[in-house]
Amino acid sequence: MTLVDTGLSGRLNPDDNIPFPKIEKPQILGCFSINTNRDYEKSAENFRYFRMPHKFPLDLNIGYGLAKSKQELMQDERLDNILQFINSHKDELVSKSDLPSSRGVGEFDFICFRGLLRLLMCTPYEWKEDWCVHATRYKGNIYLSQKETEQKRHDRLNQNENQKKFCAYGFKFEQYCMTYNPSEEPNTSAPVDECEEFCCMYKTKIQGMELLFGAEIDGAISSTVCKNIENKDVLNSLKLVELKCSLRPSNERQQQNFYRFKCRNWWCQSFLVGIQDLMVGYRNDKGFVDEIKHMEVRSLPKMSSNFWTPSQCADFLVRFLQMVKNVLRDVNCPHTVYEFNFDPRSKAIGYRIYRGRSLHTILPDWYVMMLQQRSNLGLTRTVSNM
Repeated sequence: MTLVDTGLSGRLNPDDNIPFPKIEKPQILGCFSINTNRDYEKSAENFRYFRMPHKFPLDLNIGYGLAKSKQELMQDERLDNILQFINSHKDELVSKSDLPSSRGVGEFDFICFRGLLRLLMCTPYEWKEDWCVHATRYKGNIYLSQKETEQKRHDRLNQNENQKKFCAYGFKFEQYCMTYNPSEEPNTSAPVDECEEFCCMYKTKIQGMELLFGAEIDGAISSTVCKNIENKDVLNSLKLVELKCSLRPSNERQQQNFYRFKCRNWWCQSFLVGIQDLMVGYRNDKGFVDEIKHMEVRSLPKMSSNFWTPSQCADFLVRFLQMVKNVLRDVNCPHTVYEFNFDPRSKAIGYRIYRGRSLHTILPDWYVMMLQQRSNLGLTRTVSNM
């Protein structure tokens, strides 16, 4: 199937003084947990607190090979957990109106995960990896879901032992630093369970477009246990923190790569959810962390200014969302999928269309039925009032 050119390029905007787009501060609407079986749970059960370790170095090799990986289990999840959250909060989020002008879920233009937004923000600086984004527009909402490309699938299935180990180091580092009670030491003796997550649902407005998105959150900095975590006012009052584990740069090339890639990714990821604090564990080649350094997210652009700028990242995100909104403006089908592909060599972005039910369908039947039932409630109410 031939790709249709979108007219949007992933190249850097040639305007050096491009203004930063208007982006509202993200607000948390609620939370949920993912258990060891990757099942959705309407609770804050997996919420954790940062606790600085007392003894260094931290050996990230302990328990390696025993950890429960989530890579394989995640491949078919798509937007399932976000849709479960919407269903759990349908009285607050889902419209009962069947009017053509009404959206199914609130006033949101887009519904997705933060990881996809971060991917888009980094596109102007991406020269190696391709990406694929699926989009479905139904009842006024556009659902965006990242699809694994053949290149990324090949890379995932052909990781060498060092690549697997470096990935596992990040999860082990979190185990050393995160606890369910800030007055208690973390349990580092059990095998790491990568499947468990605590996630928050956010809303924000980007250049006039309303977004609803989910994001995995590492935890919060607090000396006491926080009560009523599931309350959105409590969630928005927390000092959330992001944990990162990084090889300590030992030469100029490694230092430049740290600024060019990691600082950019960390800033985009944290900025999207309003997190201001990073706890960075610096490890050596053998997997021992000898220092944890606090970094302010707002300091990352300045220290990396020779390699990337926030305005270029945010500008491409806006232009991509505007393009998708325009391409899908007349679509209203829960099964039709527009597949957008990015080629890092040409920087071109094209799309193809899959109509009707297929393996590419984003929205499951149970979710579509829920939206339709809500619309029917609105229609019934309208008729009864006539």
